[in-house]
Order: sequence, then C-alpha cells, then structure tokens
Amino acid sequence: MRDLQDLRAQDRGRKRHIGVDTLGLLLAVCVTAVTCWTGTGKEQIDLGWSLTASVDAVNGLDATAVFGSSGIDTVRELASRGDDITPGAASPGRVLLFFKPTYTVDTDACPAAGAYYWLMQERMPDHAGSKKWDSLVHRLGPDPKVKNPITGAPWTKDGSRLVVCSSSWTKHMADASVGTTYCDEYALAAAHESGGCFPGGVNQVPSGDKCAQLFTDKTGDGSANFGRRADTRTTTKGPSGTERCGRAAINSTQHHGAFTQLQPKAWRLFDDDGFFVSDLGLEHCSGVATTCVWRSRF
Repeated sequence: MRDLQDLRAQDRGRKRHIGVDTLGLLLAVCVTAVTCWTGTGKEQIDLGWSLTASVDAVNGLDATAVFGSSGIDTVRELASRGDDITPGAASPGRVLLFFKPTYTVDTDACPAAGAYYWLMQERMPDHAGSKKWDSLVHRLGPDPKVKNPITGAPWTKDGSRLVVCSSSWTKHMADASVGTTYCDEYALAAAHESGGCFPGGVNQVPSGDKCAQLFTDKTGDGSANFGRRADTRTTTKGPSGTERCGRAAINSTQHHGAFTQLQPKAWRLFDDDGFFVSDLGLEHCSGVATTCVWRSRF
C-alpha cells in the first residue's frame, strides 16, 4: 500500500479537460479517486461510483448516472480483499478475489508428474484444478476452519496425505531407468479437493485404496519412453474413471519438485482460495481416449 499522504496528493492533482466541437460545448472531467484500506486482519471491501450533474440555466434540470459498485451483485468481481496477515508477506496488500491465478507445473523438469496430474484432471469427476473444465482447486490453510476430529487441531496437508499415501502403500515395480519412485497423490494434499482431505471434503475417501492406482514405467516398445500405467495388483481392470483421487508411483525428484514454485504468499492465498493447475506439456492433448505425446515448452 502507498503512503496515505502520497495518495491524497495524487487525488488533489486530478485532471480536467474541456473541448468544443460542432455539437457545442462538451465538458469532460477526469477524476482519480483513491480508496485506502487501513484495517487489520483481512477484509473484503466494495467500491462504488456515481455522478450527478446539473445545469444552472434551467431550474430543476439535473441528471444522475450510477456506475455500479463492485460489479454484478452476485459476483462482486471488483470487490478486493485487503490483509496484513499473509504468512511470509513483508507488507499488507490487496487482491481481487474474482481473479483466479494459475500455477503452471514445469512439465519439462517434471514430465511424469505433470502427465499424471493432467490425466487425473481429465478423469476425476470434478476435474480438480483443470482450466479446460473450469474447475478450481482450493488451498488448505493456513487458517482452515475444519478441525482434526481426533486431535482437535486444525486439519493440515499432512493429515490428508496420511490418508492417501499411508504406510501400508507399496509401490509397483518399475524399470530402473525410472529412478526411485514415491507415492504421489492428486488432487494435492494441500487442497480441499484432496482425497484425504478433512471430513466432508468433496473428494474424501476412507483410504488411498479407493483412488485410481497408477505407476510410471517404460512403454515397452524398445525405446526410452515412459508413460502412466495402471496398477492392477488390486483392481485387475485398472481405474474405472470414477475415482475421486489418484495415487501413483512417481519419480521422487519430480514428485517433490512439481509444486515447489507454488508461492501462496505472492498470491495472498488463504484457506479455500481457489487456483488452477496447468500441465503445459500435455494441454494440447484432446483427451484420454487416445495416446498423447508430451511436448517440451522450448
């Protein structure tokens, strides 16, 4: 936020322009108005504009133009939220909640992870995080309203992860070239859409066994290419496409690196704030019915 004195000085320096054409005298007034939020905590505020003009030469002749407040009443797309409590943020700030940011997974550095996330976005009933399907994921924390029913503490991503990737999970064997693999869940544990999310979550499952089971392996065509394969050790026909979550064996480095650039403090994200997840190297694919080849963004 700018210094209040600077903002008031700017307001005093508003510009006015007068011009004449063949229609007569036209008066145009340009006014800059500054709204300052000086509260604490977090607060969403509305903005409003209206203009009343009168002509002195004719008694009682005036007109009023109302330019709305914060957009459509049911949407409030221009209502911003100010806060001074974003963890890690150096100063107060404001965001337009109607704008939903997009986190882009680096599918060049994490192709296996990105392909898995894209597949789950296509197959999950709610398409969590997919911009194509206009379906957001919503951040879990740092101020979740839901409590852990056992401890009474706020629900965390660790609680979600323990449900999907529990200690009972065993990874499927894969070619050594795939590297060390790790249990990766989608939607991500730090989202309300996680299969292991707090009680009553949209995709809640009793255990990761109810998620789509996948693993990474070579394609078996003699090349060095790899892809997603169905883990049929429990479900012999593989995922049905109706599962509310995914559990996959993904290269450990890619699993840990796929969301390292997600910076909630830069977006000032609080609990239940939504964003999209983009898997750039796969978004040219038309769907899951045919084989699609990953593309580099370079």
